[in-house]
Amino acid sequence: MKKALYLLFFSAISSIAFAGVSSRETREVSMAEKSILYSIIRSRTQGIQDICTSNPDVCFATDQTELALALLGARNSQPSLEAMAKLIRFRLDGAGAESFQCYVLLHGLQILKIWKSASPHNLSSFCFKEVDDAKRSFEASTIRANHVCNTPKDIEIRQKNLMEAIRLGRKCDPSDF
Repeated sequence: MKKALYLLFFSAISSIAFAGVSSRETREVSMAEKSILYSIIRSRTQGIQDICTSNPDVCFATDQTELALALLGARNSQPSLEAMAKLIRFRLDGAGAESFQCYVLLHGLQILKIWKSASPHNLSSFCFKEVDDAKRSFEASTIRANHVCNTPKDIEIRQKNLMEAIRLGRKCDPSDF
């Protein structure tokens, strides 16, 4: 009887511990995606000072894209890999685009599996919806979704190029991380 109680107790504690990790990762993945979205909006929207004044979270840090990518790229879990793969919906440039490419190459085949079930059209549409939601929350009509989001064709081209690099076994230099 004592053994059964101990087993039940440890099972309950384990379940709570794993649930906490999962929900924490879910929150962190969501924060990372929003950080990238807001960073792109911040860099590509005229009148950005108005947005920064009305919502300081948007202007939190100049390198929030890099930090968000590092958070997602450091994990090998399904939620983080799915979020990383689906970032292809954004028009990343500069260091953000380079980091994204490095993490995609690092997680190669796992990313390819996710892309096989992800529709470029759906990814692009989701991004446009995210930008529309951001417009409402920041009360900024100058945000232009086509400056933030890739079109389905852009996504297809980017996926094709990255898939080829993965198949060829390309990797980034470890100093790039």
